[in-house]
Amino acid sequence: IFICLLTFSFTQVVNYNLDLVHHIEISNDINNYGVSDVWGYTDLENNEYAIVGYRYGTLIYDVTSPNSDPTLIADIIGPSSGDYYYHRDYKTFQNHLYIVNEMYGGETGMQVIDLNPLPNNNPIQLNTYNNIGQSHNLWIDDSGLAFIEHYNGDNIHIANLGNPSNPYYENSFGNLALNCHDIYTKNNIAYVSEGWSYQFGIYDISDLNNITQLATLPVEGYAHNAW
Repeated sequence: IFICLLTFSFTQVVNYNLDLVHHIEISNDINNYGVSDVWGYTDLENNEYAIVGYRYGTLIYDVTSPNSDPTLIADIIGPSSGDYYYHRDYKTFQNHLYIVNEMYGGETGMQVIDLNPLPNNNPIQLNTYNNIGQSHNLWIDDSGLAFIEHYNGDNIHIANLGNPSNPYYENSFGNLALNCHDIYTKNNIAYVSEGWSYQFGIYDISDLNNITQLATLPVEGYAHNAW
């Protein structure tokens, strides 16, 4: 009886309450490693879009209708060399898309895409915010501050999106939050996954000119994500 029950438990299909609607093949090169990140966006007319990173840039698909094939709306070319897995990360704020990546090439920095023309016209690529170089991750809070994982000495770069089309430098964590891999902020508190430092850091960011570490939480292994 025990063997039968054990076999049954391993053969049951887990129901995640999800249905596969479409499958899109994206070709990168002969060593195809799929896509690097996915984000979602809903325009002012409630049309839905999938934002997908691939080797050469970012693809935007209209996925509004589950009964129709996704429609490719835009192919935004970005840096594409120097990273075997072409990491990119996406966030949206005030109908703008912000893109960071770990690669080298044209448009290095944080790419800025105006999504306001959707759905009747294509998105508009604006000037790239070039106060940063390569980045693996970013987070945008409700006030319009973009927290960007960056280089040593500027471990988390902070950009202000008060004018969503034209970000500007706000401040930096400096040497705090070494090895940042991911960050989440809420109520003037920053929660940082500090990667190879094997810890999570918690910071008071109520005064960006005086960011203060409140606590650290050690972990076994790489501290990967914070939200």
